[in-house]
Amino acid sequence: MVPGIQAATSLDRLASGRTLHLHRISGVTVLILPG
Repeated sequence: MVPGIQAATSLDRLASGRTLHLHRISGVTVLILPG
């Protein structure tokens, strides 16, 4: 798996009340906060 995906899973579990997804594409970190 891609390390970025694993990190996203960890952050998603740590995030409480908000859905936080961290996607790492081509070395670029993209932070997506669904509202």
